[in-house]
Amino acid sequence: MNRFTLVGIVTLAPAALGAQVGHLPQNSPFQDAPNRQELTTYSGWYTGAEGSAGVGPQAGPIVGLRYAIRIGGPAYFSVHGGHAFSKRDVIDPLNPPATRHLGSKDVSLLLLDAGITLNLTGQKSWHGLIPFTRFAAGVAANVGSRRDPGNFTIGTPFAIVLGTGARWAPGGRWQLRFDVSDHLFRLNYPSTYSSTPQGGGAPVLANKTSEWKHNGVFSIGASYIISR
Repeated sequence: MNRFTLVGIVTLAPAALGAQVGHLPQNSPFQDAPNRQELTTYSGWYTGAEGSAGVGPQAGPIVGLRYAIRIGGPAYFSVHGGHAFSKRDVIDPLNPPATRHLGSKDVSLLLLDAGITLNLTGQKSWHGLIPFTRFAAGVAANVGSRRDPGNFTIGTPFAIVLGTGARWAPGGRWQLRFDVSDHLFRLNYPSTYSSTPQGGGAPVLANKTSEWKHNGVFSIGASYIISR
């Protein structure tokens, strides 16, 4: 190897290494954000799903808590509980259409689930942001509900939850979190909803005893990092 080749290698080596790395650590858009446990409190809006009969939970505000613990790599196990302040219409399906609506009632709806959250940037933030996706299973529980004159109740149906969002990690113990999720659960209708009203007219539903409905939640919250 002659001296000109050696000088060339010495001169080009830093440039080659810089091209491989892309950024010096202090200038990289990716920064370490190692979180082992976190607790989030949030508030937002529940979109509701009234269903074909119009008796399901309506849109309203929601508040809740979420706890997450890292189980390996970018994966977290999380549990969530949200309380939606909703309403729903009450009907008597055996009355004619003109008189079947009996007003509305308050609905205290709990959304409870447990599942896996995946950080899409691993244990790092990108320009301070940590995007994630979430899958969970749980229930939607109508607290203190009673069957109405039409024998309908929301009950505690099984729910499948899909979500996404992002956390903003400025450093320190606190982070800001934005979530969008879909709680898919089923509304079950009693047989009276398919019956012909006593005074005549069309039934509330024809040949439908249940349906799966999407219930969206949009929320913003504050996360406290319990341990790293």
